[in-house]
Amino acid sequence: MSKEKKLVVAIYARVSSQDQVDDGYSIEEQQKRLKALADARDWIVYKTYVDPGYSGSNLKRPAIQSLIDDAKKHKFDMVMIYKLDRMSRSQKDTMYILEDVLVPNNVDLLSISESFDTSTPFGRAMIGILSVFAQLERENIKERTSMGRRARISKGHSHGTKPALGYTFKAGNNDLVINPYEALIVKDIFELFVSGTSIISISNIIADKYGSNVRAWTNTTIRRVLRNPVYIGKVCYGSELFDGIHEPLVDDLDFYKAQEILKRNKELSRRTYEYSTASGKADHLLTNLLYCGDCGARMAYAKVSKNVSRYMCYSVSRKSKAMIKSDHCTNRLYPFTAEQFEEIILGEIKKLATDPTYIFDTINATTPEDTTAPIQERIDEVNKQISKLLDLYQLGFTDISQITDKLNTLKDEKEKLENQLSNETITRTYSPGAVKELLKDFDEIIEYGSPEEIHRIVHTLINKIVILNDDIKIYWSFC
Repeated sequence: MSKEKKLVVAIYARVSSQDQVDDGYSIEEQQKRLKALADARDWIVYKTYVDPGYSGSNLKRPAIQSLIDDAKKHKFDMVMIYKLDRMSRSQKDTMYILEDVLVPNNVDLLSISESFDTSTPFGRAMIGILSVFAQLERENIKERTSMGRRARISKGHSHGTKPALGYTFKAGNNDLVINPYEALIVKDIFELFVSGTSIISISNIIADKYGSNVRAWTNTTIRRVLRNPVYIGKVCYGSELFDGIHEPLVDDLDFYKAQEILKRNKELSRRTYEYSTASGKADHLLTNLLYCGDCGARMAYAKVSKNVSRYMCYSVSRKSKAMIKSDHCTNRLYPFTAEQFEEIILGEIKKLATDPTYIFDTINATTPEDTTAPIQERIDEVNKQISKLLDLYQLGFTDISQITDKLNTLKDEKEKLENQLSNETITRTYSPGAVKELLKDFDEIIEYGSPEEIHRIVHTLINKIVILNDDIKIYWSFC
């Protein structure tokens, strides 16, 4: 007479940090109890699947996914859990595991806390009822957490896991205190923007001045800084704003002025500059001004999809054989749509109209803020980071190839900061008279002028624009 086949079981355990506080049972305790029951019944444990620190609100957990895959491969006969909400707090997910994974593959589910077993009809009925209560509890926890977070924010405390640029967290909580070095960057961004500098130019200026170790200075990063009300002492919960307890970095006037400029720029980007010329051909704002920075070919307006147009190098688009300059042009990134690129160029011209120093090369007699101390502190911090990386290498804890990129980034930032301390300046000479007169009513023309008027200003001020991927160089007619 053959021996009865032993049951092969899988053990699943999960706990989040909040579960450990509220419920008082750890993953180790779950495993211990489940293993004890399996041993008592002489079952074979195929594998223990553990998801530590994962929420039960969804199935984006490595161990539960592995368990589902193995169940479909018939690796075990039963799944053992300590409690139904360990597997999932979502009724939908619980029923998916039961009806779409376990039942079709003849795998039962046993919960030792609720004392049900899906190998019985009563157990299968109970699991649907219990999963409803598990989901209700999850939603109650979510609501209590949300209410607590809003109450804290309404009192001026910040939230989140990462402080905004310009701030750091107080020790022991996430209330904000100013980071002197990063605060300089934030102030520079706002001062440049409200004076008329375009976002793409700001990103280049900040990268050159401070290096890329603090942030990657993309257009998105700059816009995120400009739109963040934390810099005028506010904290937000969804669309609600509350007075924060932290110190602001930017004047209210500059912040709201920046919001108006952002709004106007957004409206500008939606405008089209296509119109009929005297010859009857369609023209565009930057036609005949653009040249490729790699092969030297001209660049032309081109529709790349139904709703997207770009200025493209003829050597890449190959729309006209006579205009092709190279078969190997590398100017292929095109990070801006035609509308975004036109906004960038108009932003540079706007700087001419709004910032006299850009034309006249003069600076009002003001006492500049002493920024050397925070910069020197940052240099010292960078030196410490470099020393730590070299110590790790010298002690044999890491290979030089693993730290080369980080070392190069730190050294690049240090070099830029040291250049700032040396007070190097760049001087330019302009012929301002005609430019000032031309730009006298620039804001009004941008707002209400015809495409022809805007086109005339752009083509009068600019000789040519050279583009290489996301690098843009304007050759002004007055320089």
